[in-house]
Amino acid sequence: MKRWLKAIIEQERGFTLIEIIVSVAIIGILGVGIVYTIFQTFNESSRSTTHAEVVQQVTNAGYWISHDCIMAQTVALGENSGFPLVLKWITWGDEVTEVTYTLENDKLMRNLSINGQAARQVNVAEKIDTDPLKTNCQLDSNLLTLKVTATVDSTDKTRTYSIKIRPESTS
Repeated sequence: MKRWLKAIIEQERGFTLIEIIVSVAIIGILGVGIVYTIFQTFNESSRSTTHAEVVQQVTNAGYWISHDCIMAQTVALGENSGFPLVLKWITWGDEVTEVTYTLENDKLMRNLSINGQAARQVNVAEKIDTDPLKTNCQLDSNLLTLKVTATVDSTDKTRTYSIKIRPESTS
């Protein structure tokens, strides 16, 4: 038994310094790779969220203005950028509906008034660029061209909508 125990002890030599250094270097390289991957995942997720928010704001603006323009019997544009955009129509129940879109700070606001009652104001989109070159409306015959730009952080998205309005609409 003593001989057997002595043989086991003599065969145990442990790790050399080189083996330990190589192991630590490999673990360090793997750790850096994992940390970099996690950082990239969070960074890309943040960019995706920002992009989705910008697209959603531009889409909201286009949807609501398009929806109301299709109904409109008269269309009036503001002087500079086409805002305020005033749309009016008469419903089947002879209700006079007026919708006015305004740009206030970085918000696109929708004011709805029926039969001259107090307007109900709704925030349609936020983070809208108020620069007339980036967000504007133009009316040419029966085609309203709406250009909308939204900016969140340093990400911006511009979409142009061409909305065909009723032939009897006037500007």
